[in-house]
Amino acid sequence: LSQDELPFAPYQTDLKKLVGNAYSFNPDWAKIRAGLEAAEAKIKEAKSGHFPKVALFGNLTHIWNNYDYGIVTAKNKDSWTVGMGMELPLFSGFRTTHEVKEAQARLGKLKEQQILLKEGIALQVKHLFIQMTSSQEQKKASEAAAQASEENRDLNERAYQEELVETKDVIEAQLIESLMKAQHQKALFDHVEAQSHLDFVVGQ
Repeated sequence: LSQDELPFAPYQTDLKKLVGNAYSFNPDWAKIRAGLEAAEAKIKEAKSGHFPKVALFGNLTHIWNNYDYGIVTAKNKDSWTVGMGMELPLFSGFRTTHEVKEAQARLGKLKEQQILLKEGIALQVKHLFIQMTSSQEQKKASEAAAQASEENRDLNERAYQEELVETKDVIEAQLIESLMKAQHQKALFDHVEAQSHLDFVVGQ
C-alpha cells in the first residue's frame, strides 16, 4: 500500500455542475454530437440531388518542338478549349426524395440515441454522487462509533484490572472495537472508490 491511511476529502461540487462537465468530457457524447453533424450534412448532400450540376472546364496546350513540318506546325503547337457542362435532373424515379427521407430518418435515430445517452450519463453521475454523499455520511457515523467503541474497550480493560468485569466482557468490547474500526475503514474506502468512479465519468 502506498499510504498508511485512506484519504478523505469531502466533495463540495454541485450535482448539476458535475452533469454538465460529464457532457463536456464524455467521449460517447462527443461521438454522437459528431454523428449528428455528419447526419445533417448528409441531408444537405441528399437535397442537392434536386438541383442542376454545372461544370466549367478549360484546357491549354503548347507543344515544345523545333520541328515545324507535318502536324507539328506553328498553328498546331498552341491550342485551347473552353467549355461548360450542365446536368439537369428531370426524373430519377423519386430516388433523390427517398435519399433525403433516409438521411432524415438517420438523423432522427441519432437524436433519439442522444436523448437516451443524455439521460444515461445524468443517471450514472447522479447514482455515483448519491453513493459518494452516502459514504460521507457513513464515514461520520462510523468514525463516531469507532471512537465510542475504543473508549468502551478502554473502560472495560480498566474495570477488568480492578476485577469489576469478567473476561468475556473485555473480549466482547475488543471485538466490537475491531468491528467498528473495520466499518469505518470500509466507509473511507467506499468514499474514495465512489469519488474515483465519479471523476472518471465526469472526465477529470
